Amino acid sequence: EEQIPPSWKGEVTPTDKMDFVSRWVDNEVLYQEAKRRRLNHHTEVKSAIKAFRRRLMTNRLLEEELGEPPSVGEEEVRAYYAAHQGEFVWNDTVLKLVKVSFQNRSEARSVRSRVKMGQSLADQARVLGFFDVMETGYQGRDQLGESLWISLGSLSIGGISTIIGKGSDAALLQVVDRKEKGSVKDISIVRDDIYEILKAEKQRLSYKALVERFRSEADVEVFPGVLEEQDEETKGKTED
Repeated sequence: EEQIPPSWKGEVTPTDKMDFVSRWVDNEVLYQEAKRRRLNHHTEVKSAIKAFRRRLMTNRLLEEELGEPPSVGEEEVRAYYAAHQGEFVWNDTVLKLVKVSFQNRSEARSVRSRVKMGQSLADQARVLGFFDVMETGYQGRDQLGESLWISLGSLSIGGISTIIGKGSDAALLQVVDRKEKGSVKDISIVRDDIYEILKAEKQRLSYKALVERFRSEADVEVFPGVLEEQDEETKGKTED
């Protein structure tokens, strides 16, 4: 029971418990056999245990000292975006599309003939009783494929494709937004990326400050010259 995470206890069935106990017994039998063979005295095992113990203790210390991940405010995100817009540009021309699907090409043809340039294909389709409407994210030539890109790539915003697909796969596509290669991405698209960048930088600075504090308290000093001497000795032995 103690080995089962608290969040799982309400969902664990008697069968799950038996499976868990069976796996635990298997592992315990293997562990006891490894001890009987004194594998815990092997140099590799001892080194691995020591390294794991160091990592575990270090990670626990960082959790206690640094606590929860740092918060990043909207103003910080906007400030970073304004100062680094050159980092957030489209590498290729991309289109945002609305796709309306139909049961056959006749339905698609009927809707297309009634939608004028500049009107919303999705709105008009719904008015006419067609509700299989989907909006895509921004997609370029690689995502759309060469043949579809040839049909859509030259369309401006509001442009509607010819009928694509056959039978129940018939559909119409309308360009609802278009971003040219080299244009800056809207902040709504890169907000999450900027948040992660700023969070990582705050974590890096917190970690650096923490280590510097412990270094000063421990009075640690590094002597680069010693490492250089060792490198020279190693190099000399290799040349001999």
